[in-house]
Amino acid sequence: MKTAQFVALEKRLLSDFPRFVIKGNLMFVAPVKYALRGFYFEPSGFDKEAFYVNVFFTVLCVPTEHLSFTFCDRIRTPNGSDGWHANQGSLETSLKLAMQSQNMPILSEIESSRNLAELVALMVGNSKDPNRSEALAYALALAGETVAAIDGLDQLLTFLDSEIGWQQEIIARALLLRSNLAEKPREAKEQLEEWEAETVRNLGLERFCAV
Repeated sequence: MKTAQFVALEKRLLSDFPRFVIKGNLMFVAPVKYALRGFYFEPSGFDKEAFYVNVFFTVLCVPTEHLSFTFCDRIRTPNGSDGWHANQGSLETSLKLAMQSQNMPILSEIESSRNLAELVALMVGNSKDPNRSEALAYALALAGETVAAIDGLDQLLTFLDSEIGWQQEIIARALLLRSNLAEKPREAKEQLEEWEAETVRNLGLERFCAV
């Protein structure tokens, strides 16, 4: 399926998802603040009528140039498959029910940075994935949980290897944030807010943000 087909499908589903908006293959909660959370409709590379629906949650103060799927899962069909097909019977009804029942915590209210930190902690659990650990440490820092955030950053740094290219940038950011949290907490919060604004710009979400 192509983007125009996904948009048409999303528009038909939209009435059952209050506060959601559409941007191409994305259908997400708006206004956007602290996190981008919603569904990403992904075409199959093998069948032009087949597609996948990913439910995802992205912490915006973790800077990124592209859509991140740190917290993500695929919405499954009634028979357990992760692939959907444009021609399957009762597509919209089945897809709507699956999206409503398999949406992780993305529909939870996020009214404050503390809500964000609590929600991310729930999703991270005992995971040692560095990207998830980074998201949690940043969310804790944004919420003003300085001691927990520093502990989280220290733990994150044990998961990373400075010899691996993609991890070097994470290490540099973590060290900067840790230093600011320990010595200049106000600047740490300003840095996180700056990173969130940067991510919003990179993803083209400015018009969907809270005023």
